[in-house]
Amino acid sequence: MQIHCPICSTSIDVSEDHAGHKGRCLNCSTKFIIPEDPNGNIEILERGESPQVQSKIENSEESATENASASRVPALKVPALNVPAAKSYSAVRPQFQKKKSSPMGFLFIVVVLLAAGAGFYFHLSGKKITISDNNGEAVDQKAEKKIVKVPTKVTKKKIQTPDEIADPDLTESVVPFKVPLSDEEVFEFTDEARVRSLEFLASNDQEKRESVYTAFRSLGDNYKETYEGLLRNIRKKHLISLNDKSSAIKKTQVVPDDIKNAYQEWKSVETAGLKLVMTKWRETSPDEYKAKYLEMDEVVKKAEGLYAVMVKAMEVPQGSEDESFQELVDLISELDYEIAWSLGEDDFSASEINDLLNEAKSLAGEKDLVDSLSGELGEMQSIYLSNVEIEAHNNKLNWGTSAYKKLVQQINKRRISLGLGALRLDQTLTVASEVHSGDMHFQNYYSHRSADGTTYVERAKSAGFNGKSTGECLFRSSADPEAAYKSWWYNDSQRLILFSTNSNAVGVGNAQNYWTLNTGGTGQ
Repeated sequence: MQIHCPICSTSIDVSEDHAGHKGRCLNCSTKFIIPEDPNGNIEILERGESPQVQSKIENSEESATENASASRVPALKVPALNVPAAKSYSAVRPQFQKKKSSPMGFLFIVVVLLAAGAGFYFHLSGKKITISDNNGEAVDQKAEKKIVKVPTKVTKKKIQTPDEIADPDLTESVVPFKVPLSDEEVFEFTDEARVRSLEFLASNDQEKRESVYTAFRSLGDNYKETYEGLLRNIRKKHLISLNDKSSAIKKTQVVPDDIKNAYQEWKSVETAGLKLVMTKWRETSPDEYKAKYLEMDEVVKKAEGLYAVMVKAMEVPQGSEDESFQELVDLISELDYEIAWSLGEDDFSASEINDLLNEAKSLAGEKDLVDSLSGELGEMQSIYLSNVEIEAHNNKLNWGTSAYKKLVQQINKRRISLGLGALRLDQTLTVASEVHSGDMHFQNYYSHRSADGTTYVERAKSAGFNGKSTGECLFRSSADPEAAYKSWWYNDSQRLILFSTNSNAVGVGNAQNYWTLNTGGTGQ
């Protein structure tokens, strides 16, 4: 087999019989212990010196001094890899500009006012306007009021803003507040209007809810933010009602046999798989450790498949066929449609029942999907929902890289299938990992201890990690995260770090071919 000198990276051919014996690099005279695994860590007994590396360092320092702006390589003794802080999210609101008036617009307003004045005069004077038919007889004309409605079941097709404003002559019982008839009329959204709007939005009477939708759409852009706040207030109340109704339905139901069977089948495979994963096979079975690795792969793959079956059975929405339950879901979708309009969003897609149920559970501080389940199965459901939340957290982070997320996602997939909690990406552990990878790359060494003598525990604490450091994995043969994971998976010591039950946080750092992964435990 072939190994690489830990100091100058010179390739050295050795046989498996040399494993555990002392060796020396002919290029830099470094003494070390020959490892059993070519990708494993090499214990250095006596550090040698490489003229080539030293020459490169001197040349790099001279070129950096002569032309600092042209060099992209940082100072060798002070590697600094910073990770940008996470940005807070704020909803993007559209900006609107009021169109300037034109002479034609002014003329149109004058005509409308004159017509309105004439109509008002005829109304007070008791005069009537009649239209004769072909025989000369008068025909009564009755105006019909146009009512704008929002469908109960909201579709993806966006409803146009109503062209007509609510009739001011309508009684207060059917309108939340009176809207201005023109831009010149002064309007104030009073506390009384707010209370009535909330009352109408919470009503089961569709006509009342629609009157609020119409009123706020006629007010225009200036009151969109107020409208959004009212909608979210009522939406929160509906979610709480949805959770209460879902819980009441589930308490009267029995755990389906398909969930029980799926859980038991997965549990038996998961237990055997976790035992294989957490065993150091090169120490336990040195003559057949490769066969044990293959057995480990097969069992874990089977556990992943059975876990997916179990989750699918658990995710069936309980109570979705109940009529009142579906009415609440429709009401929330109706509010979501109006919220999308108030935010200026053109596209709208109604939320799935499962998503609303999980949101309602989170709002109520609950974590289990099926309340009637208890014991190990109930605990598994709690772990499942926690894993879903952690995976969502990792995916939406705006720091780190896609390679980091891919590596952690692969680790979490197997952790979850083995009944373990997913690892949450931690920014401070990532900073510590990146600094160490950069230090090893730029100063050309490979060790858990930094060039200045600090350990991974000290580096994590220095980066701001407040939890307990539980381990560190290193790799330096490829920039591919898949290669790093595979190396750690078949390395007994590294694998035990990745699948430790004491870890729930992780940080990843990469610099060229150097990878560092730090795990830790927090109080989350």
